[in-house]
Order: sequence, then C-alpha cells, then structure tokens
Amino acid sequence: MSTLTKKVLISALAFDFNIFKPEHKLSFLNFGEEADMQKLHLLAKKGWIVTKIQGLFYICEKKEPENVQYAIDYRKNVDEEYLEIFQLAGWTPVDSVKHIHLYKADENVTTPLLSDRKTRLEFMTQQMNLFFRYTMVSVLIFYYLNLVINYAFNIRNSIFISIMAVIIFISLGGVVFTLMPLLGYFARVQKIKKLNI
Repeated sequence: MSTLTKKVLISALAFDFNIFKPEHKLSFLNFGEEADMQKLHLLAKKGWIVTKIQGLFYICEKKEPENVQYAIDYRKNVDEEYLEIFQLAGWTPVDSVKHIHLYKADENVTTPLLSDRKTRLEFMTQQMNLFFRYTMVSVLIFYYLNLVINYAFNIRNSIFISIMAVIIFISLGGVVFTLMPLLGYFARVQKIKKLNI
C-alpha cells in the first residue's frame, strides 16, 4: 500500500495564489515564510505532514493529524552545535536542502527559531537584498525588450512584433513576481526596525 503524498508550493520561492484563501488570514505582502509555515500548520492539523523539501515544493504525506508549528531557517555551514541548539529548544529537523532548513515543533514550543532581533533583521535584510537584485535584473530585461520592440515597430515586422509582445508580457511577470517578495521583505524589515523586537 503506497503512502498518499501531496506537493505544496513554497510561496517564499515562487508565488502561490492559495495564500489569499480566507483560512490563511494573511495580508497581501505577507506571502513568504510566514505564509508557508501557517499553511503547513493547517495542513498538519488535517493530517498532511511535511516529510521533505523537493525543488519548489514541500512534500507532505497523509498521516495522523498533528498540532505542530513549522519554522524555516536559511543558513550555510550547518554544524552539530547549530542542530543541537534548536533541538534543545524543542525543534526537530524535518529536512535540509542546501541552505534551507525546515523544522517542526509541538505547538506549545514558544521559542522561535530566529528569536533575537539581530538575527531576524539580518535574515530579512539578506532576503530583501537578494530580491532587490532579482528585481533589478527583471526590470533591466523588461526595459531592454521594450527597446527591441520599439525597434520592431520601426521596421514594421508584424511577426517579430507579435513574438516580442509575448516575450515582454512574460518578462513583465518576472518583474511582478520578484517585486512582490521584495516589497514583502522591505515591509518586514521596516516592521522589525520600528517595533524594535
């Protein structure tokens, strides 16, 4: 008998429109890690337990429902001491892929993974800077393609114009889907700085 599995899109890496469902109760700019962890928590209550990370997906298996919370950390060069600190705080490693580490804990565990302000601010700033670079590359590609289509209008080649219009539309998606996480991380960095937490 095979185990039922379900793939859940990692919205921190690729935008997921399911986060706008009412049960998630998240704001428009809050679609990164918090949205993923809330989604995984709700799925665990229904018996869909995360077992691994695969590409852009969390892989869940159908098991007994659990009342657990999830947390994700991005860190290079993980050692035994790093893992031990989280395990002592009640967090169990679920899976690690490169620098992405997923943990789960009983819902009563109150110690967050990124517990101090400096670590959280550092992480959010790092992610914001990463998406800023992605957004700038997307904007430059979009701008360059617009220059090319302007040239195409001058030579009046309708096939070339049609192809370029499709490519520009696709590149606009790149701008949108890199700009939205950038705005989300910017809002979170400002919130951490403002709340001084």
